[in-house]
Amino acid sequence: MDADTALVFGILALAVLMFITEWLPSDVVSILVLVSVAALDLVTPEEALSGLSSNAVAAIIGLTIIGAGLVRSGAIVWAADKLTSLIQGSERRLVLVSTLGPGILSGFINIVAAASVFIPAVMRLSRRIGMSPSRLLMPLAATALAGANLTIIGASHNLVVNSQLQSGGISGFGFFELAPLGVVFLLSATLYSLLLGRYLLPDTALDDDGPSYLSQDELVDTYGMTDRIWEVVVLPESQVVGRTLRDSGLGAGYGVSVIATIRAGSTSAVTRGSAPIEAGDILLIGGRSERVMQIAERSNLELIGTPRSVSRFPLSEAELVEVIVPPRSEVVGKTLRELDFRNEHDLTAVAVWHTKRPIRTDIADHRLLPGDTLLLYGPRSTTRAFQPRPEYLWMNPPPQQEAPDELRHLAPYSALILLGVIVVASLGLMSVGIAALAGAAATILIGVLSPQDAYERVGWGTVILIAGMFPLGIALRNTGGAELIAEGLIDLLEPFGTIAILAGVALITMLLTQPIHNAAVAVIMTPVAIDVASRLDSNPHAFAAAVIIAASANFLLPVGHPAPLLVQAPGRYTVANYLKFGAGLCVVAMLITVAVIPLVWPL
Repeated sequence: MDADTALVFGILALAVLMFITEWLPSDVVSILVLVSVAALDLVTPEEALSGLSSNAVAAIIGLTIIGAGLVRSGAIVWAADKLTSLIQGSERRLVLVSTLGPGILSGFINIVAAASVFIPAVMRLSRRIGMSPSRLLMPLAATALAGANLTIIGASHNLVVNSQLQSGGISGFGFFELAPLGVVFLLSATLYSLLLGRYLLPDTALDDDGPSYLSQDELVDTYGMTDRIWEVVVLPESQVVGRTLRDSGLGAGYGVSVIATIRAGSTSAVTRGSAPIEAGDILLIGGRSERVMQIAERSNLELIGTPRSVSRFPLSEAELVEVIVPPRSEVVGKTLRELDFRNEHDLTAVAVWHTKRPIRTDIADHRLLPGDTLLLYGPRSTTRAFQPRPEYLWMNPPPQQEAPDELRHLAPYSALILLGVIVVASLGLMSVGIAALAGAAATILIGVLSPQDAYERVGWGTVILIAGMFPLGIALRNTGGAELIAEGLIDLLEPFGTIAILAGVALITMLLTQPIHNAAVAVIMTPVAIDVASRLDSNPHAFAAAVIIAASANFLLPVGHPAPLLVQAPGRYTVANYLKFGAGLCVVAMLITVAVIPLVWPL
């Protein structure tokens, strides 16, 4: 081993140590790697900066913006809603939809986005049918990772491997060339979750992860409404389904009052007393806790608790917000009844803060004065579209609506942009990177995202990570480091055959990708895979595919990829849960590597 090779291995070892220990952020580590290999003349200046201009980085930036446009326009939410509407109270259907849904989506959009849109719906539906979300969320993340192999654009590491192949003078994968692997991996992960998940995952009671933007509890406490207002969900078997509020016996019959009714998927509150109650409706009830628990038990209603819906993965379809009456407002001196506030804004005022004290009764007849604040309750789509000016000003606003109503008409155009990128790239008319950047520009031009929004949506940490690690892969090739690793693997496993060497490449990749971002692992392992294939005079695409599949198997720890980490808090998972559930999936990934890859790309 010469001095340059030793230096490359030293930098690689330090980088892996930093990634595992997280002493420094991963993007900072990657920049230090780039500077180190350039300063030590292990790569040329052009090679050091080649990652910034790589097809992988361009594609990741463009596809992230396109995916953000799909979410912002409501296209992804619409797709998720259509899929979850198929569940109809069935546990088996819920497992299928919560695995196949994000798995299919992640083949075309960002993995985290695909998982994120399903998590709130899955948590609500699991609560509704009495199934613990902890039995669903880890499979959801796992199939999102597996389904990313349906196309070359499904995951950042797919693009990295493809780009490394091309930089090594080898043709890249076709757009759908990975699909056979992706389909087998996704279906295997889904069956694994359906048949074994219930035995491997904890049956943990739901624990909402709490508010991330506003403290709803603080609002409730401030207005003195603790143990006074509650949200309940109408279950399908409830006796009140199909009845009006007047006919249901709710409210006065139990000494409580139904303050508001929110219909799932509706942009407005159900305000008419003559409207029949439907399964899935959320009722905001005012009254003592023991009374509300009594009414919930007798009428088959599911008690959610006090309004806490401004959280990352809310159970409720509604939330609390707060506005203040400014001086010179046109509403000064008027009552909410005179203003017809509920019908005008589709929001219900549940309390008023007036002269240092809350008013909770007869608030509709209170004459508003400057400085009065209103505690409002309504559907999230309404609260987040509400424009209080000029009559009111925000005191405690909601987060920005992810898919505002005024952009929903652009959803078909956002979907057409993605379809156009897929068609252009799959036919080879443009590289994936150029096609993705064109799609990103179109997303901005049609008005789904502003340029500022587009910049903010890009995961620059991942971009810098890939661009910074890219020259390390080049340095491994230039100095013969990749050859040394390849030689060691071949010497160790050659007696067992080429498939055993293929499995060895996959196993090393899989072990590295548990604590380290899979894009960084792809940069390290792809040159090794290419060199192994060259020495064996075998198919480089087979060994590159092994890296892709193994780098997708982030199942044993929650830290290697954002998707498993995303479900850790709402699922209340421990590391032991990941190990128990993920071990079998890692075995599945290895079986796919040795059984399916040689069929698609003969060795």
